[in-house]
Amino acid sequence: MSLFTKAFWLDAFEKAVVTGAGTFAASDFFAGSFTLHGLEVAASAAGLAALYALVKQIGTTNGLAAAKAGSTKGS
Repeated sequence: MSLFTKAFWLDAFEKAVVTGAGTFAASDFFAGSFTLHGLEVAASAAGLAALYALVKQIGTTNGLAAAKAGSTKGS
């Protein structure tokens, strides 16, 4: 199983956009108080969401590799 597939990149991008947009909206942007701090927090949250997607994908890939290796050892 390949680590960096198209599905992975789409999933990571989706998580980053949704998390960043939600955080930015929650920073009172729509109430009229735009601040650079709110934008920085949203960008940080988006980065963490993308990092979460990467770690989840690595865990899935390693888990499948371990399961495959375990199934061939017994044969």
